[in-house]
Amino acid sequence: MATALQTQSKLLNDTALQSRVTMAILKISNDVINEDPNTPNHSNRIALAQAAMRDPSGYMRAMYSYIIMQPGINDFGADSSQIDDQTIINAVSAMWDLFAGSPNPTPAAMMVPPVPRPPMLMPA
Repeated sequence: MATALQTQSKLLNDTALQSRVTMAILKISNDVINEDPNTPNHSNRIALAQAAMRDPSGYMRAMYSYIIMQPGINDFGADSSQIDDQTIINAVSAMWDLFAGSPNPTPAAMMVPPVPRPPMLMPA
């Protein structure tokens, strides 16, 4: 009998779910680009949205392990076909402020430690 971790670990290489998460990242990016500029943390949120639009696959890889651990995503073990689109969108949305560098991330995003930012390269 497979354990929960064995079953859930199959999500790590689930290319269908990875594609759906990539599309959710693009959807949330578009939503953020069009959100009210008075939205809290808008400048960080829009910077992440613009970067994610330029490299959606890279941001999927960066966010994926966080996303698959969100409630509703890993509830079905290895069968990602059971996860509806809105659950995936909600999981990405819940993590957005964390990845944008918000000082006040959503409660779901507070379940994981902040993502270290790479050091900035100085011009020669």
